[in-house]
Amino acid sequence: MPRSKRAKVVPGSKVTKGTDRKEKLIQKTRAACAQHRYVYLLDLENCRSSFLLSLRQRLRPSQLIYGNNKLLQVALGNGPQDELKEGISRISKQLKYEKCLLFTDLPESEVKRHFAEFQPADFAKAGSVALSTVTLAEGPEALQNWPHSMETQFRQLGLPTILKNGAIHLLGNYTVCTEGEALTPAAAQLLKKLDVKTTRFKVNIEDMWTNPDPLENEGSGGGDE
Repeated sequence: MPRSKRAKVVPGSKVTKGTDRKEKLIQKTRAACAQHRYVYLLDLENCRSSFLLSLRQRLRPSQLIYGNNKLLQVALGNGPQDELKEGISRISKQLKYEKCLLFTDLPESEVKRHFAEFQPADFAKAGSVALSTVTLAEGPEALQNWPHSMETQFRQLGLPTILKNGAIHLLGNYTVCTEGEALTPAAAQLLKKLDVKTTRFKVNIEDMWTNPDPLENEGSGGGDE
């Protein structure tokens, strides 16, 4: 017997919650645009939610907004015919991939200073470019801080290892990654197990828009807290 083609009933609460979240993001973006002197379009490299949270705290009371790009475009407008303020659609059109918006009264030199000072190290992901060459030396020293129970895991990831007297020995020099080359999945896992962080969270300014008539916003220059 064929299945019924009746429309699936979606609880009203789910629709309302989703719509409310979208509307709040749009309104928050529009309010920030009206309030602050500058809007910076930012590109994020090696982003993690914890890094973004720390950056937001550092830049308060400036507002760093990272969300659905299409909703942000709705908030700012996609062209002269519907843009929130004159010229802001230039920023809106560039919202794609790992982009976010910074609404602030800080000049570009101050924003760049914050980004230069906040570049936490992180474990590289497979496919990312190695920033340095990591080589492990033959013998027990390279893996002396790891228990013998991990020997099998290291071997499965390509390390030529053997157990001797309860210690993990490397049977020859081994290059985990080479500077300028893409990391393999095995190399990325090895670097994490070895607690070697070879990448950094970075924020780059791609474009900037200046608000000709921001609302009165006392003490909104931003800075460390």
